[in-house]
Amino acid sequence: YGEGVLLVASQGGAAKNPVWYNNLVQNPDIEVSHRGRRMKLRARLATPEEKPALWPICDEHYAPYATYRRRTTRDIPIFVCEPRA
Repeated sequence: YGEGVLLVASQGGAAKNPVWYNNLVQNPDIEVSHRGRRMKLRARLATPEEKPALWPICDEHYAPYATYRRRTTRDIPIFVCEPRA
């Protein structure tokens, strides 16, 4: 996604966020390896205004996300992970 990645805290549509969600909120500076490229990124939660544009991108890469959203009342978080300044 841009120069970074999107991370979806879906946990299969479970009622609770995955354990790693809290770790990422508390420690947003991460290093990601994707397709042989290592990136130093900072994660932030997508705003409610951003999410409608992000879900189609996430669904394109992993179609079950749409099913997960239907099966839970939880607002599934999306982390926008962008290069650290």
